[in-house]
Amino acid sequence: MPVTPFHLGPALLVKAACPRWFSLGAFTLVQVAIDVESVSNILAGREPVHGPLHTVPGALAVGLLMIPVSRRTLPPLVRLLDGLLGRVDGYPAALRPADTRPGAAALAIGAVVGALSHV
Repeated sequence: MPVTPFHLGPALLVKAACPRWFSLGAFTLVQVAIDVESVSNILAGREPVHGPLHTVPGALAVGLLMIPVSRRTLPPLVRLLDGLLGRVDGYPAALRPADTRPGAAALAIGAVVGALSHV
């Protein structure tokens, strides 16, 4: 099934267990990037829906390519989301991000786990 949020459940557990070593943002960006292939195939009426990016080599390539993309795009996305959610009454302070710049290892681990778990 393309474009499913089911990958996110286990990722949330990993993030809770080792928050400094796992970037949930990189994980999510890789999941979305891989599913762009499925969405484009569905919209174009192409079969199979899951193409080369849904193989281990294809997903791993996407994951590795998304590491530098994540490094650039995640900090402004996190600040934007925090700004929007911070305006919601009852938004818990514990959910506010302490740091919007995940480390290189966290980005790499999040991206690779996102890629391989997607397959």
